[in-house]
Amino acid sequence: MEMNYLAVLVAALSSFVVGFVWYNPKVFGTIWMNEIGMTEEKAK
Repeated sequence: MEMNYLAVLVAALSSFVVGFVWYNPKVFGTIWMNEIGMTEEKAK
């Protein structure tokens, strides 16, 4: 069984990029923090 390591690497990196964008405070991070009841002070 052969594995395409390039495809695995691209999939892993793309999930990091999507996660970074999703949880970034300038995009959806503040909405996400408000929904779960987290504040900046609690996060630190």
